[in-house]
Amino acid sequence: MKKYYTYAYLREDGTPYYIGKGTSKRAWSKKHRVHLPNDPNNIQIIQQDLTDEEAKRLETELITKYGRKDLGTGILHNQTNGGDGANLRGNKNGMYGKQHTLEARDKIKQARSKQIMLPRTDEQRQAQSLRLKGRDRPPRLDGLPNHHTPETKAKISSAHLGKSKKKGYVQSAEQKQKKLESFRRTMALKKLSSDQVKD
Repeated sequence: MKKYYTYAYLREDGTPYYIGKGTSKRAWSKKHRVHLPNDPNNIQIIQQDLTDEEAKRLETELITKYGRKDLGTGILHNQTNGGDGANLRGNKNGMYGKQHTLEARDKIKQARSKQIMLPRTDEQRQAQSLRLKGRDRPPRLDGLPNHHTPETKAKISSAHLGKSKKKGYVQSAEQKQKKLESFRRTMALKKLSSDQVKD
């Protein structure tokens, strides 16, 4: 079933620091070994509608392309080469029967200590908001445009017309008029029924 996708977490400069694969809301889950980007726009879905194997393969290819910090081969904080990754157990895991050196343990400890996200103050939030206003989104890794074209926006708009009202949804004047007329007809019928009962 093609329900999987491959995603990336981007730095402020647009370079990826983590590549993953998952389903549903995995990319937005806080249950990661790395912190989520502060800016939601820096969570990028690279490719979706994939099978499990296709998502694993793309994840592995991208991790190989950008390299891992813990191995000194690149810029990613991934601690596996992708695919089954951390889910591998026993002799299928690359660390099976091995131990990290004291030097490696210190490096891992230092790296993880920097990943702790402390609660931000109102001043920090305001500063970030001002910093991000008017900033162009980082380019997508798959080369597609960041924003919908006017044609796509028109299609989305027409698709939502007539649907139930949701938070932030604005009805057109025509929709409001139709609802008002329907309400008036209903009230007129109720009044007529009430008058007939009285007679």
